[in-house]
Amino acid sequence: MAGTAAPTELRVACLGLGNMGQGIARSIAEAGFETVVWNRSRDKAEAFAHSSTAVASPTPASAVADADVIVTCLFDDESVLETTTGTDGILTSMKADALHLGTTTVSPACTRMLVDAHAAAVRRYAAAHVLGRPDVAARGELTILAGGSGTDIDAGRPVLDAFGSTVVVVGDDPVQATSAKLIANATIVTVIELAAELSTWAERADVPAAVVQGLLTTILGGAGAKAYVERVVTGTYEPGGFALTGGMKDVDMMRAAAGEARVGVPVLDVIHEHLVAANQAGLGAEDWSALAEILRRDAGLPMRVTRS
Repeated sequence: MAGTAAPTELRVACLGLGNMGQGIARSIAEAGFETVVWNRSRDKAEAFAHSSTAVASPTPASAVADADVIVTCLFDDESVLETTTGTDGILTSMKADALHLGTTTVSPACTRMLVDAHAAAVRRYAAAHVLGRPDVAARGELTILAGGSGTDIDAGRPVLDAFGSTVVVVGDDPVQATSAKLIANATIVTVIELAAELSTWAERADVPAAVVQGLLTTILGGAGAKAYVERVVTGTYEPGGFALTGGMKDVDMMRAAAGEARVGVPVLDVIHEHLVAANQAGLGAEDWSALAEILRRDAGLPMRVTRS
């Protein structure tokens, strides 16, 4: 956690001082690491240095020249690639034994390009994507989804521990961690969309907002949701709690009720399509979570349950 003494004499360069980047850099500096910061807006780097023990640097190349660990927290694919491979980029001055930890949420294609660029330069790169908000970063309590060789993750562990309370090693390939981060963000935005659709329906149906909030919070965080996640991920649908054909009946009623309230609930249309397809595939007697097999089939994966 932030505020503890650094266990080594590692020098750390933090590139990118947006809201999340500032929290990460501050946790690293407060952990006692010798810290250099860079930001596209020079004044922001200077202000950060003035308020901390860090030193500001004018370019990515100068920031990382003496760094043992480089932490980038930028905006998108373009900014990460430019900062890494550009004229004054990281790879122009990165030490041979240094490690680049990328925290930015980027595409899998971008991560592949970063891996290839570092390999071509005989330099080390690992993904260290983060889950949490800026205030969590400033407390050094982020969850980190790491991807890279065990040697690289171990080398970066003292710095990872400075801004993260939990490090989940997703796999040896940084792209695996990038995909996991996007899946995590997809979960969050799906919950936002679900809450928006259902709360709108509830308001039109004159259901009190407090009741809806309580229902969503209880159901999404409850044992039932956890059980359904396990069924979908493992493909274990027996013993069934609620038959898929029963789910079709209920979803039809849900869609009709939302229609009467003059509210569109698009998620129900998608679910209805998958339930119908699963029933046509002979899965009507399975638990309704078996609709997951249709998504697997459509993605070219083998169905784990088949019925004639």
